[in-house]
Amino acid sequence: MANSITDTISRNSLLYNGVEYTKKVNYFNENAFFKGEEFFTGDVHYTGNLYKQVQLQYDCIDDLVLLKDPLRARRMVLIKEKVDAFTIEGHHFIKLEWLGEKGEFYEQLYKGKRTVLVQWKKNIVRDMTLQERYILVKTIYLLEGKNLTRITKASDLTNLMGDKKRKVQQFYRENNLSFKRDPATATVKLVEKGEVEGW
Repeated sequence: MANSITDTISRNSLLYNGVEYTKKVNYFNENAFFKGEEFFTGDVHYTGNLYKQVQLQYDCIDDLVLLKDPLRARRMVLIKEKVDAFTIEGHHFIKLEWLGEKGEFYEQLYKGKRTVLVQWKKNIVRDMTLQERYILVKTIYLLEGKNLTRITKASDLTNLMGDKKRKVQQFYRENNLSFKRDPATATVKLVEKGEVEGW
């Protein structure tokens, strides 16, 4: 279990042993960050400790957690291998360590017998004028053990539920859920209902 660290301002803190973030912040008046260019108050599990009320950003392109150095006007990159989880603006991210070389961060929306996750990514695309810009892409996954299943529509979930499928489909209709309108809420509600029914 992580220890709670309150002295995060000290220059000797383990939190401030990363490297400076030197990537260009703005790209055609847009940026790589989750929730925008500003830092937000959050918590981070780092080197086995819990650091609360620190200023964080999340780079959705390179999958990096950034920290505002309180004593210098600079962004710092937290060492990815040492970050277990973080929370920013009420969004809680966990790291799936077995994915990629250093793990990958996913927002955790629900945790029961199974876990509902969202992967946030900003991709560079060309618009009609061939100008490049960032597009934020949200992809929803169901995690069961180490099996990660991408969810693109409600039936992706209900088809996994066996004999609980019909009852969960009825719940979906009766509660006016819409995967197209709000995929995150629909996925969480369907998984919750399925597990309540014994899935």
